[in-house]
Amino acid sequence: MTKMFPLVSIVVPAYRAEYFIANFIESVCNIRYSNFEVIMIFDPSSDKGIEIAKQETKRKKNWHIIVNKRHLGFSESLNLGIKKSKGKYIIFLMTDEFADPGCLDELVRYIENADKSVGVVVAKTLDYHKHNRIQTYRMYLMPQTGFLYIPEYGFRDSKKYNKPFVGFSGIDGALFKNEVFKIVGVFDNDIDLPINDLDLMWRIWLAGFKVVKIPSAKIYHWSLKIGRSKVSWEFGYA
Repeated sequence: MTKMFPLVSIVVPAYRAEYFIANFIESVCNIRYSNFEVIMIFDPSSDKGIEIAKQETKRKKNWHIIVNKRHLGFSESLNLGIKKSKGKYIIFLMTDEFADPGCLDELVRYIENADKSVGVVVAKTLDYHKHNRIQTYRMYLMPQTGFLYIPEYGFRDSKKYNKPFVGFSGIDGALFKNEVFKIVGVFDNDIDLPINDLDLMWRIWLAGFKVVKIPSAKIYHWSLKIGRSKVSWEFGYA
């Protein structure tokens, strides 16, 4: 089984996650891939996110809950998750993202059969409330400004967005070869949200690794801010 289904470490940074955490855990439990561990790293907070996570996962041997003694922030928490990971592959998910049940199967299948230059494979991100709407397909880092350009943001999903391609990406729904971090390093602790992942992905490109988008693998990102009832507040298309 290990050879057919190599271990995948799902690393999840969490802070003030009470609103999402139960649904997030349920979505991960619905993943069909048979060999994964989950490492959740909580920064301390006053909400009930940590309590809910511990209660929901107490009988799950492949789940590991880490509560930082102090607020480490996004980058340091992710790096702690990488350090604790045992998997051949590492994927990052946020608590407001929900993986399609077949997501890991699609990503692992592709990277296991790809050439050695492929270091990262990335799922397509769709809207949680409107599954037919794209949040991230292609992504371009503009070298003149450092800004991101996501041309299909808000577009209706269709077959023309189902072809794998080499391109730039953030870390959401991205599955990494563990060995990549040994070569390029981990997240820079001095760079936090929202550009810490762009710094890492740029270094991965500079090291010669390819990043491949795999649209058949899907994650769904929660588009509404807490307390909002209409998707149109978040997206102009609704």
